[in-house]
Amino acid sequence: MEERNTIKMSKVTLERIAKIIAIVFFSCFFIFFIVNGIYETEMLKGPTKQIPGVLIEIREASSKSRNKALVKYSVNGKEYDFYSDEYYLDMNVGDSVLVEYSIKDPSVAFVAKKNINLISN
Repeated sequence: MEERNTIKMSKVTLERIAKIIAIVFFSCFFIFFIVNGIYETEMLKGPTKQIPGVLIEIREASSKSRNKALVKYSVNGKEYDFYSDEYYLDMNVGDSVLVEYSIKDPSVAFVAKKNINLISN
């Protein structure tokens, strides 16, 4: 009888531990995204520069995700990429976009203009 109680207690204890671990994991994940968003916002408030970038991949929205495109750009010979959540279905892979990036951290960037061919010099 005592062995059954021990097994039940162990199972309940393991379930509690699993719940605690899940809560801690999701909390850390959530905090990471908040801190990362704040960091990117602060970097883009500082000095920025605009350069051409290229659409590498375009993903159409599904019931679980939004439209997005993988944008690639180069700063001082180093290549960077990021996903942009704007509407890109009217564009093609290989099309140019204008990327604005943080001079302090070139990995922080966004698409400033979708069709670079519309930019007048």
